[in-house]
Amino acid sequence: MILKEKKITLKNRQTALLKAPCVEDAEKMLNYIRKACGETDYLLRYPEEWNISVEQEENWINRLRSSPDTLAITCYVDGNVVGNCEITFRTGIKISHRATIAIAILKDYWNLGIASAMCQLPQPIEVGACNYPVV
Repeated sequence: MILKEKKITLKNRQTALLKAPCVEDAEKMLNYIRKACGETDYLLRYPEEWNISVEQEENWINRLRSSPDTLAITCYVDGNVVGNCEITFRTGIKISHRATIAIAILKDYWNLGIASAMCQLPQPIEVGACNYPVV
């Protein structure tokens, strides 16, 4: 699922760009997540566990971009990846009201409003085969 780009103003007055991750940024994404995992104990991996190649990261990004049920949002500040969010929507009839979310923000950007902005979907989106609008 591709997110329409959205500029936001952070609490420190910097401008950030929220958009779907690009395969061209695969190496930036890997460097970002390794750093983020070293800055908190609340992510599921340690930095040294991120031992995938740039090509594997590119494949992951392509899967996210083509998924009808997953929305990936990457936050860029001055061209650098500073945050990432993945929202996976459930599509079964009984669970279509549910979603899972994974989010990580670099420590220097905590409490600036990035995660809040990522969780506020900028437009209604159609999810998967069920075509239920998510607002």
